[in-house]
Formats: sequence, C-alpha cells, structure tokens
Amino acid sequence: NGVYKLPVFPLQAVGLPTTRISLHIFEARYRVLFNTLLAGASDATVDEGLVQEQSPYLGSRRYGLVYADASGKLAEVGCLMEIEKQKALADGSMLVVMRGVDRFRLVRLLRKEPVLEWEVAAVRDEDHNLPPDQEEAAPVRQLADEVRALFCSTLE
Repeated sequence: NGVYKLPVFPLQAVGLPTTRISLHIFEARYRVLFNTLLAGASDATVDEGLVQEQSPYLGSRRYGLVYADASGKLAEVGCLMEIEKQKALADGSMLVVMRGVDRFRLVRLLRKEPVLEWEVAAVRDEDHNLPPDQEEAAPVRQLADEVRALFCSTLE
C-alpha cells in the first residue's frame, strides 16, 4: 500500500526525485542520524561512536527531506532521499550529496526527538515519465551540473 516509516529531516529546501542536494551535516542529532544511515558502507567514513546499532534505518542510506518554513511548519509532501557520497570533516561534521528517489505524503507523526520520525505514504505521479521541454531545461541542467561538480570536488 506504499505506507512506511522514515526519519525526516526538515529543511528550508525542496528535494525532488532524480535531483541531487548537497548538505553540510553539523548538528549533533543529525550527525547521529547520518552516521547511522551510512553504517556499514564501504564508501563512507563513519564515526562508529555515533551509530545507533538498534535503529531500523541502520545502513539504509535513506531518509525523508521535507520543506520547513521559517516558523518550522512542514510541507505535506516530501522526498525520499538516498545518500550517494559523503566526506567526514575533521570537526566531526560531514558533507553529503544525496539524490531524490520518490515523493511521499506525511501521514502521522511517530516521534519528535531526537529526530522526527513519520509514517509516510508514497505519492505516485501519473505523468512522471513526460520529458521536460529540452530547450528550457538545458540551461538549468548545465548550472546544476556545474554546482554539483564544484561540490563533489570538495569530497575528493
């Protein structure tokens, strides 16, 4: 039925399927979450002391990104994100690049602390395979590729 549980990261940014977002993870509770999500990954540097071994999200690399306005109010629809790249920094924070996978609708809040956990329902788009207008999309794709390349160069 497409209903599942997900840790949710509220942010003043919007994730969309197939797009990439780059973040600097520095807040303690999100450092714990992202270290837990990346646990066991051969391509990630994980602080084992921050990994929650009993988490159902251990090693999943996936979480929900939901737009939150300045007052903290959440949008009703978010995006399932998957971590693609990570670089641990000397101060314990990390840089991550993630890709949007699917959209979901918030159904029910399960937990507020230390991070939000929601029951969510998958959103299916009837016309999700329609090709974008290539002429209009080209400059946007070029700019996005340039920004992504610059960010990824910091991960190397």
